[in-house]
Amino acid sequence: MNFLHAAKALSIALALAAPALVSSAYVAPAWAAAATQTQATRVETELARYFDNVPGVVSVTPDGDHYKLRIDPGPLLAQLPPEVKVSLPVLTYRLTDQGGGLWGLDLAEQPLDIAIDAKGLTTQKISIASLSSTGTFDSALKLFRSSTLDAKGIVYSATSFDKGKQVSKVDYTIRSAQSQSHGAAGSEGAVNFSNKMQLAGLTQTIIVPAGPVQDGTPPQTTTLQVTAKTMTQDTKAQGLRWSGMLALYHWFLAHRTQAELETSKTELAGLIRTALPIFDHYGADAQLDDVSVETPVGTVGADKVRLALGANGAVADGKFGETVSIEGPHLPEGIVPPWAVPLVPQTLSLNFDASQFDPAAAAKILLNALEAGTTLKGPAAEEKLTHALLPNGRVTLGTRQSEVTGKNYALSLTGSAQVGPPPAKPDLDFTVKMTGFDAVLKALDAFPPPMKQRAIPMLMLARGFGKAEPNGDLTWQITSSAEGHLLINGQDMGPMK
Repeated sequence: MNFLHAAKALSIALALAAPALVSSAYVAPAWAAAATQTQATRVETELARYFDNVPGVVSVTPDGDHYKLRIDPGPLLAQLPPEVKVSLPVLTYRLTDQGGGLWGLDLAEQPLDIAIDAKGLTTQKISIASLSSTGTFDSALKLFRSSTLDAKGIVYSATSFDKGKQVSKVDYTIRSAQSQSHGAAGSEGAVNFSNKMQLAGLTQTIIVPAGPVQDGTPPQTTTLQVTAKTMTQDTKAQGLRWSGMLALYHWFLAHRTQAELETSKTELAGLIRTALPIFDHYGADAQLDDVSVETPVGTVGADKVRLALGANGAVADGKFGETVSIEGPHLPEGIVPPWAVPLVPQTLSLNFDASQFDPAAAAKILLNALEAGTTLKGPAAEEKLTHALLPNGRVTLGTRQSEVTGKNYALSLTGSAQVGPPPAKPDLDFTVKMTGFDAVLKALDAFPPPMKQRAIPMLMLARGFGKAEPNGDLTWQITSSAEGHLLINGQDMGPMK
């Protein structure tokens, strides 16, 4: 799933680099359509604040009916320590006043090259053969109402070092990437944001250098190559406290030293409170198609791999969920013996949810401590935070529908468990359901005798605890008693340890 991380890094680097910083600056009312030096100076002054007012980074000049915005990171990079070398390109945007507080921001198609060299730690390079973007920024919302990005020929390489020796090397190539974003006003001054991204022709190569000789065995370099035909990702943030986040950004620019931080904790705590809960809800859903992994033992792959997650912000109704699913898994030829093929899963879906916790209350305690200049340490502080985070003494962990399906069978798990710190005992309520039990039992006839002799008694024991449904399915209701005993369909299995 490293493609997901690469895609996210790519979207941040390209979609939220200079254009995002530009968008944050235009908080003034709409200016006149005619491009003038006075207005250009005003834009330049506002935007320079986001680059710590370093001279030469930002320049805005009138150019007919629009403005030319030039961002040169060179003066900022010159402030880096000598052991860190970064190469970033100069970017030039076309800025157009569309009236009504709306501004057009366009980047003409061009190549892009970035290089980072942190001596002894890492070297990274990214090259994009063709990059272009366009967007409409709303000065009232302080973000883009709409924006698009198009990139082709993306190559990324990262090498990590430890004590001067290479410990890993990762290369990515992406044939093309497109991104579309939308922003709109939310409630109580917040904003709603969504993004759709499509990638094609993905390849990732991971190289782990040979290690030292062990037990006379010569070291070997490990190489893994992951490919995917396409990837799509949808991201949504509801109730994003964008203005509060911008205020925090400006505050940290103005408070660089430890002394400045120590004397302004009350102000910082107030700004954090304004920015909370950061967002009301965040969700992301990504899917990879035609995935394959070349390993030393052969090719592992899947028709589809999906990862979805969702979370509430720092609100009283804390929630988090994640789903991972695989359709049509492929294993290396010869790995699975012929007699086991009928039991190989065709789909796999794992779902996890957490709820009934209160991050807002825990955040309040942390902010109060920040204002007071106190440190939360020791059992008493931990107990206070735990009680705030878990007002009912427990958190609910569950699964909506985790399932494994094969050619002639399906096994699913639904339910939840309420768990908490000692002495609380877990409260379980899960249902396991199986379709095709007899088909699995029949498939065991082809197994080698020793394996068959071990597997069949275990399956028969499971059937004995199961409840036969009218349609032939088997179900197992897994619960717990007040005394902390495990129950399967009402049968006491003894205390849980």
